[in-house]
Amino acid sequence: MLLRAFLFFILVLALGIGIDALAENPGALSLEWYGWKVQTSAAFALVAVGILGIAVVMLTSLYIWLVNAPKRLHKHLAYKRQEKGFLAFNDALQALAIGEDDTAMKSAKEAHKLLPKMPLADTLLAEVTSRKQAKGKSVESTREFRKFLEKPHTKIIGLRGLLGESLEKGDSKQALTYALDFYREKPKSPYILNILTHLYARQQQVAEALFYAEKYAKVTDKNAKDGERAAFVLSCLQRLQAQQLAVSGKTDEALKLADKALKQNPTFVPLALQLAHLYDQQGKPEKGRKVLKATYKDLPNLKVGRTWLAMHHNTKESALEKKVQKFISAWPEQLSSQLLMAQFYLQTRKYTDARKIMDEALLKGEDRTLLQQMAELESIQQPNSPHAAKLLQKALTAPDRLQAFDGQVAAFDTWRRTLVESPLVHLQNLQMPTSLATALVTYEHEAADKVSDKVN
Repeated sequence: MLLRAFLFFILVLALGIGIDALAENPGALSLEWYGWKVQTSAAFALVAVGILGIAVVMLTSLYIWLVNAPKRLHKHLAYKRQEKGFLAFNDALQALAIGEDDTAMKSAKEAHKLLPKMPLADTLLAEVTSRKQAKGKSVESTREFRKFLEKPHTKIIGLRGLLGESLEKGDSKQALTYALDFYREKPKSPYILNILTHLYARQQQVAEALFYAEKYAKVTDKNAKDGERAAFVLSCLQRLQAQQLAVSGKTDEALKLADKALKQNPTFVPLALQLAHLYDQQGKPEKGRKVLKATYKDLPNLKVGRTWLAMHHNTKESALEKKVQKFISAWPEQLSSQLLMAQFYLQTRKYTDARKIMDEALLKGEDRTLLQQMAELESIQQPNSPHAAKLLQKALTAPDRLQAFDGQVAAFDTWRRTLVESPLVHLQNLQMPTSLATALVTYEHEAADKVSDKVN
């Protein structure tokens, strides 16, 4: 600030000195041109030239201002249009946040119109359209989604919207086309990998479904809910693929796949049962029993135990009793172990021992399988026994204490049934059955209790 004042003072001083010099020495200037003769002082001539220069500069500035006026006006209008567009964009976001979809659509369309070169405006309109479609609102969604395909930054939203519509209509062929296009744009999207997995699985193209299921499992967090679901779906498909290989006569490939899959998910009982069955078919029941024994050690599943018991084709009764006792030694107090031991005694007609075990198990609480097995014993000892009928009646409403160790058998059956029977649109939300999540949590608690008991 001081520097500017100092320079201004110097300029005024120089101007004053110049004017004083001209006043003391005005000089003379003579000009003759086309018969005209002009005589004046040099000071006047300098002032006249200065005024003329200033006039030229002002006229030039006025001309430039007039020439650029339309451009400035356009720029101003564009700025006001952009400002209005941003306000509409903000209104659309706020409407989305509070769930006012109709208001959001109106504001999003206005923002899209006012901001035609702004990718975010396109993306916002695409998101609002997707939201309204997901909620079943009336909107010309197909036309809008097809428009989104024309721009790179909204193409993925357009594909997802069209995919959702195809699923809703039950058009699996069109849905697969859009899903593959989506996959080419976003090959690591858990959403599309899940969709492709189930689309192919629904069409019984298990190999293709398995390809995407493996990718789905890799891109999800193993410790999160999505990771558990991905691992479950992968195991289900590996089970189906092994079955298809076995049916087509490729038993060795089926064994290899089932063995690899079971190592990845040791408590997936459907795989363990299948692997044991394949070994038994090849005349290697000892390997099948070994698989089941390892699985039962991790998870005391009654079906695993019963399958293991059934695979002792030519074992002597005395030796088999010791084997059963050793088989259940990891979980001696579990209901599944008690029921397996009781079943062995039923098969060998040691009814007193079987009754004793089941009576002891009943003291810990009723269970539907326990009551059914007790009814079987009553029917063997007293055909048409009314007591057996009462036990079966109670079993209908009794709790299932074995569910915690189901080993995803029921979950696998539910998943396979849902995959085939449910409408195509449900593939977007097809998740791991609730029974599996409950079983996993309960199993973790049971395992923790077992470790705690051993420590104590």
